[in-house]
Amino acid sequence: RVLEALEQQEAVIPVVPLVDTIRRINATGTHLENRSELFAVQTPQGSRRELLWQASQQALAENWEVTDDASLMERAGWTVHSVPGERQNLKLTLPEDYTFAQWQVQQTQAET
Repeated sequence: RVLEALEQQEAVIPVVPLVDTIRRINATGTHLENRSELFAVQTPQGSRRELLWQASQQALAENWEVTDDASLMERAGWTVHSVPGERQNLKLTLPEDYTFAQWQVQQTQAET
C-alpha cells in the first residue's frame, strides 16, 4: 500500500486506528481525547528518495529533532498521506516487544 501510494504522493505512512481509551494527563488532571481522530503510525514509512534526502540535509543543517521520517518530511514542508496499516505489523522498540514477537512466532509454528 505504501509503495502504491508513493506513485502519487511524496510521503506515505501506514496507520491503524487506536482502540484504547486515550487520556492526556497533566498536573491539573486528565482529559479524554477523541480517539476517532488518532492513529498509530507504523513502519515502513515511505518517501520519495530525493525529497527525503533533501529533508535530511536540511534537518542536519538546522539541527532538527524528529522522531520519524514522516515528521522529517512534514517539517520540510511536504504533505504526508496515510494508507491503512496492518494490526499484525508489530512495532519492536522495547525488550518486551521482542519477547512478545518471539512468543507469537512460536505460537504460529506450533499451529502448523
